[in-house]
Amino acid sequence: MRKRLVLLSIALAVSLLGLRAEEPVVGQKNIGEWACGPCSIYNTLALGNPAMAAAASRLPGATAEERVRAIIAKYGSRPSEAYLGHRPRFLPDKGMATKDLAAALNEVMADFRLPPVQADFLNVLPGESADGHLRRVHDRLAASLAAGFPPVVEFRSFSAQPKAESKDGYLWEGLCAHYVVVAAVGEVSTVGFSLRLADPYNGRLIDAFVYAERHRAFTATKDFTLDAEGKPKWEWISGYPYLLVLLPQIPLKIQKEPWHNRTTVTLAYAAYRSGP
Repeated sequence: MRKRLVLLSIALAVSLLGLRAEEPVVGQKNIGEWACGPCSIYNTLALGNPAMAAAASRLPGATAEERVRAIIAKYGSRPSEAYLGHRPRFLPDKGMATKDLAAALNEVMADFRLPPVQADFLNVLPGESADGHLRRVHDRLAASLAAGFPPVVEFRSFSAQPKAESKDGYLWEGLCAHYVVVAAVGEVSTVGFSLRLADPYNGRLIDAFVYAERHRAFTATKDFTLDAEGKPKWEWISGYPYLLVLLPQIPLKIQKEPWHNRTTVTLAYAAYRSGP
C-alpha cells in the first residue's frame, strides 16, 4: 500500500509539472460569480503544454484576471450556439452552456494555432458496466493530460425535492453547475480515482474523488434544447447515468438544502484531447 501511495504521489507530481509559479490558478471572485467557464479556459491554457502556456501569456492583459476578461470580451460575447444566437455565449448572471464553452475554447485554440479539442457528456453508455464506465472516464482524462491538455470538466449538483405530482413523492432538481480544470488524475481502482483540480471557486488547487454509484439510482440532466418560447428544455437521464464526485471544498449549493434531502454531485461533461 505504501509503495502504491508513493507511485501515486509521483504520478501527481509529474502531471503537475505544467503548473508554473508565475501562472497561479486564476479565481472567479473578482471577475464574477458565474465566470468559472472563462476562468477554466484560461487555466487549461496556463497549466497545459509549453505551446498552450505561451498562448495564455499572449492573451491581452498584464494579469491572469485581465486575460480572463479578454476571453470574455472576445469569445464570450459571440452569439451562443446553445441558445441559437438569442444571447451571448457568456452572461454575467448565467455563465456559459457546455456547447458554448467548447466552441469558445476551440476558437481560442484555433487563434493560437493549437490543435482542437473534443467535448462531450460523460454519461454511461448502453450496456456499459459500472467498472467499464469508471475506467473509460478515467482513461479519457488521463490521456488528455498525457497529450498536454488539462481537461476542462463540469460538475453538476442535484437534490431530490418533495413533489406531490411525483408517484414517489420526490423529483430531482438541478442546483448548480461548475467548471474546473483537471490538473492531475490518480490511479483508478475498483472504487474510483482521485483528481487534482484547478478550481476557480477557490482560486487554487483542490482535491476530489470520483466514484461509480452502485446502490442508489438517481436522475440528472444531459443536454437541452429550446422550446417555442426559447427556454431550455432539459433531457433527464436516470439509473446510474454519471460518475459521482466527493467535492468537500466546493459547496455547489448543496449546503442550502434541508438536511434530509438527498443530494448528488455528478461528473457530467469534459472538453479533452484524445491524442497528441
